[in-house]
Amino acid sequence: MAEVLSWSLPDVRIDDPARARAQARRALARGDLFETASSAIPILLALQKREPGNAQDAQLLAKAQAALLAQAWIALAGGDDLASLRFAQRHGSVLRALWPEHPEVVRYLQAVDRAGQAFDEVEAGDRALRAGLLDTPEQGALAHYRKAQALWPALARVQQGIATVQARLIAQALALARQGDFDAAYAMLARAQRTRDDDEVIAAARASIEAARADRIRRLGDEG
Repeated sequence: MAEVLSWSLPDVRIDDPARARAQARRALARGDLFETASSAIPILLALQKREPGNAQDAQLLAKAQAALLAQAWIALAGGDDLASLRFAQRHGSVLRALWPEHPEVVRYLQAVDRAGQAFDEVEAGDRALRAGLLDTPEQGALAHYRKAQALWPALARVQQGIATVQARLIAQALALARQGDFDAAYAMLARAQRTRDDDEVIAAARASIEAARADRIRRLGDEG
């Protein structure tokens, strides 16, 4: 998922520079920056090749670069699903191809690469979750979600994954309590508590375990 996507510059033929320049301005105004031969950046690069040193083209290309960076940051912040990530990576591929040493481009590429790595860790966490590896050190779902959280703190799927790990640990704690193994139940609850801060959820689970323990003591007393 974190692989670098490639972008190829569309082939643009310039017959009338003034007309092509006007077309580039219109494309830039509507945010059509790089996808086709009619997009602003391919036209402007072709114009620069045909008329090197043209100040108008240089200014327009600088505006297109700024617009592309703005689009890229919006794409990266726009969602945390795979389609949103791919859209952000697509912008990154253009920036990487054209301006790899520009400071703002470098910063964006680092951010989008971290986002891709975070998705990889989330997917690894999801696989571990399906395998029943909850808070196993290094290989468990929680470990992968924590790595993703460090890479991209705002990723909603991380919080969902951690909450699922905690919920399953609590479910196991309650099952142990129903079986009468209260020491193991409290130990499992302690593991659940370490996954994330949620005092209400832990307090409710602890109350259920204590109620199960009290009921068992009562029943044992009744049985004499």
